[in-house]
Amino acid sequence: MKAKKYLIRGSLLFISSTCLLLIPKLHLTAVTITLLWASNWLGIVYLSESITRWLANKSLLALLLKNKKNLLFFAAASVFGGMIIEGAGQWTVVSQCMKGRD
Repeated sequence: MKAKKYLIRGSLLFISSTCLLLIPKLHLTAVTITLLWASNWLGIVYLSESITRWLANKSLLALLLKNKKNLLFFAAASVFGGMIIEGAGQWTVVSQCMKGRD
């Protein structure tokens, strides 16, 4: 039953984050972008939690919050993964810009 609630919440949050496409550029501020970004990622977390509860009948959030060691490892892996993705994105942008100069 809880998996269904997480699925509904996650879907609503994820869909609401697409409102960024509907908001006129005049009304886009750092606050609205941050709120919609947080809505997007919280929706993904809820959707992942619902899938995990449905398939394995376990909670990823409970596992992460079980002790500080798990939370620390998750945070470190997230930061490291984010740095790798950001580095790859920056490298792609720079390499595309450099192609035009040749």
